[in-house]
Amino acid sequence: MSKIINHLYNGKVDVTFESLKHQYFFNGKAVKSVTGVLGTINKPFLINWAAKMATEKMAELFEPGKSYDEIEIKRMLDLAKRSHYDTKVNAADIGTLVHNYLEKVIKGENPGELIHTEANNAAKRFLDWINENKVEFLLSEQMVYSLKNNYCGTLDFACKIRGKLYLGDIKTSNAIYKMEMGSQMAAYRMAREEEYPNEHYEGMILVRVGKKDAEFETWEIEKPDFKKYEDIFLSALQLSNAIGVVESEFATKP
Repeated sequence: MSKIINHLYNGKVDVTFESLKHQYFFNGKAVKSVTGVLGTINKPFLINWAAKMATEKMAELFEPGKSYDEIEIKRMLDLAKRSHYDTKVNAADIGTLVHNYLEKVIKGENPGELIHTEANNAAKRFLDWINENKVEFLLSEQMVYSLKNNYCGTLDFACKIRGKLYLGDIKTSNAIYKMEMGSQMAAYRMAREEEYPNEHYEGMILVRVGKKDAEFETWEIEKPDFKKYEDIFLSALQLSNAIGVVESEFATKP
């Protein structure tokens, strides 16, 4: 199904998600996504990571003392140039597998064991975390929309941990990037509480499953720290909207 219509705010608001475009629409107009808004924030760590991938690929391909002709050098440089993309795609395959598995668990399904060793190890650690903390999942893959600020997103889950209400997100990444990931959860929580004023989240929790060696960790944000992540997201939204205005002005000029 390429179009999914979500009835929000007690059926008073309909938001359409077009999966082929990966775009949200409200009243026929495109709505910015949370991840799209946060894309305006500079991510210098990605530059360092891409450079590292290229350097490691060069070290793997070149042999000390061996001479190379022009074609061989170009081929190796081309491989090094795209090494960050190849790494990302291969890691995403495992990450997607694990993420889909965890979604089924959160929904109360019993997906069994995964055949892929690293992915299965990650899944087991997630199940251990659930049992050790007596986690009770309340909802999964829920679209949120802020009428006040006009943005959309899909939160991964809400749950109770130690009897307290938490909004959660799952990341299959090699590290926790607190500014971006905390701001993303804050955006989901603001929209969710806007639609459901009686829901009062006492914390936000990020569950990270690493792409290598099935690393597993959680990061909790307590209520006193909510505002700083809200401010980051709202500032990014203001910047994104301003950029959109300028881009539309240039697009309409002859």
